[in-house]
Amino acid sequence: MINGWPETFLAGIQTLNQILTAGIAITAFSLFLYALSFNLRDRVARSFAIILLCVVVVFTAESLQDSTVSIRTLDLLLRAQWFGIIFLPAAYLHLSDALLVTAGRPSRGRRRLAVRAIYAVSAGFIILLAFGYLLGPIVPDGKPAPYLQRTGWTEVFTAFYISALVWAGINFARAYNLMLTRSGRRRMLYLMAGATAPALGSYPYLLFGYSLAAQHQYLFWSAATIINALVGALVIVMAYAVAFFGVSWPDRVIKSRLFKWIMRGPVTASAALALMTVVRRGGELLGVPYSAFVPFTMVATVLLMEHTITFAAPVWERWLFFGRDRNELELLQNIEERLLTQSDLQQFLEAVLAAVRDHLQSPAAFVAALDDETLFPIVVGGNRSLLDQEGLTKALDHVNGDTRREFLWGNFWVLPLHRQRRPDMDRDELPPLLGLLGVARRDENQRMENDQRNALWLLADRAAVALEDRQLQQRVFRSLADLQPQVELIQRMRAAGR
Repeated sequence: MINGWPETFLAGIQTLNQILTAGIAITAFSLFLYALSFNLRDRVARSFAIILLCVVVVFTAESLQDSTVSIRTLDLLLRAQWFGIIFLPAAYLHLSDALLVTAGRPSRGRRRLAVRAIYAVSAGFIILLAFGYLLGPIVPDGKPAPYLQRTGWTEVFTAFYISALVWAGINFARAYNLMLTRSGRRRMLYLMAGATAPALGSYPYLLFGYSLAAQHQYLFWSAATIINALVGALVIVMAYAVAFFGVSWPDRVIKSRLFKWIMRGPVTASAALALMTVVRRGGELLGVPYSAFVPFTMVATVLLMEHTITFAAPVWERWLFFGRDRNELELLQNIEERLLTQSDLQQFLEAVLAAVRDHLQSPAAFVAALDDETLFPIVVGGNRSLLDQEGLTKALDHVNGDTRREFLWGNFWVLPLHRQRRPDMDRDELPPLLGLLGVARRDENQRMENDQRNALWLLADRAAVALEDRQLQQRVFRSLADLQPQVELIQRMRAAGR
């Protein structure tokens, strides 16, 4: 074991590199779906989605390569990997052109033609790849890993790759200098830093076939592992910068949504994959090719991560994204969680009426709301034919000044539902009437016991609270309806200014 430690160390580096490669593929694919879902209308986001798709192709093909696949499959994966590498320069130039347009330097046709020409050249290299001119046959026992033999066209592509990335870098710098605001320069700086990720990630594959990589395998795999770790972080930085382009949401919403997306997608999947790989490799070292702990580890990791994210999300949102507006945003969150819609109110009142009817063995019951001196039933339980809905408003004539006294109206016990008394009200001031709770008697001789009356009034108080919340929330909905057009206009102007 001690004598073979260099081989063990190299195998450990390669395993870590495989985990990072798969993690980058998962992260890039997740962020690609994010771009497709939320801000694909923006030109910057569309060009960034193309870069992410190239990264997905490169790192997915790389992560599928291991000693268990056949030579033919390995050759196919290596050529698919180069499909993503070939289109990266064109996608970079496309993104840089979109950034210049966003920064106030629109194309007069020349940059647009240049971008199309670069895509056409990339398509030409794809044709060369398909016919075996860009890369030769596979070297299955090549060092530091199996690779496709280099040809003269490979050197031409390398020069094209470097030239296009330098051109795109110049455009990035121009866009940065055109930014006038501090926030614009900061996001452009994030974007420029993150834009180095795909270029760094594809660089090791351009070295395959050179003697330098074959002679210094430890250096090569160590550098590849470090680069992959940087690529994973920088891709997220780049996605963060692009997420603000072309969307009308506030910054805190963008940050929170992207952070939650990354935690539930790439972080959870990468953690499950990493632990599965460790468990599987540990089983192989112990002489067990397949371990039942592999699927158990995957399921347990996903469940624990989702559980943790669900409970931690409100905490990190308050501390990372709310800022000085924490109290206002927490109030809005509480309103959203506790708001009673019409369906929620009806379900609650139906439950109250069910408890009332069960308690008094009543054939029917109703809750009516008072709007503009007119009563109309919100919920009716039991036999509806017992309720005279047209003459229901006449029941208001029987309401006296006692807020805790029921009265008879036809065959119904009727309980007035008042608002809760506020501390600033006078002692003899009567709280406003909200509505009525009616309970049908089984027969004319039925009487209520004290316990039944107390229980009935307890349920009536719950119905009164629900009606009071209904009135308050109707005001909130009307205010939001009046405010929504102005908010949408402001958000559209905000999106146009990004």
